Amino acid sequence: MEQVLSDENSQPAITSEESKDSFVINTMRAIKTKEMLAEVLELNGWQSTVNAGEGDCFWCGPNDHEGYPEIVTTKAEAAYMRFPNAERVTDKNELGFLMNYMRMSYPEEYNFVTRTFIMPSQEAQLKAAMAENKEVTWICKPSDGNGGDDIELVNEFHEISEQMLKIEFVAQEYITKPYLIFNKKFDLRIYVPLFGAEHMNAYICEQGIGRFCAIHYQEPTAENKKC
Repeated sequence: MEQVLSDENSQPAITSEESKDSFVINTMRAIKTKEMLAEVLELNGWQSTVNAGEGDCFWCGPNDHEGYPEIVTTKAEAAYMRFPNAERVTDKNELGFLMNYMRMSYPEEYNFVTRTFIMPSQEAQLKAAMAENKEVTWICKPSDGNGGDDIELVNEFHEISEQMLKIEFVAQEYITKPYLIFNKKFDLRIYVPLFGAEHMNAYICEQGIGRFCAIHYQEPTAENKKC
């Protein structure tokens, strides 16, 4: 980590007396969150540092884990903002693989997971599943997609676009009768900080986000599934 930080960006080292009186966050890798962190630091009376190896908590983005082995070796008591490789669960193929594994291992606890196929590696299995019942609707989502972009609803394999077949994606059995609020689809985002890997502690944030569709839900048909 010493090589990442140049001299011109460093700041005076925090003394042992200062560190006793204040929680210190290392913001060396904070890029898009600097303004937000500045507000949090001010509200709580905490300090920040950009010096490599200093701080009680190391803040970083989803792909900045280069210094993790050095941190846990030299500062085992420090907090790290992200679990290394946690960003892999934001990839739908990776998440689909993990959810399938958990469903096979704990079928009763994970019976809410619909049939999921990882493409293109499970193409044969997907074709077989689609051939069993052409009335079943499947939702295809790019593995690295977000925001509902480029999603396709299909009933048969030949309906999947050539563009989709060129990339990695997941195909899941579509829930045609979902939970609705005022006849509208919705999703809830609940924020849960996790502490530790073994003997994990979880804290549920009192505030969350609810997002609602602007129009009433309609079950997929040959006419509307291409919209």
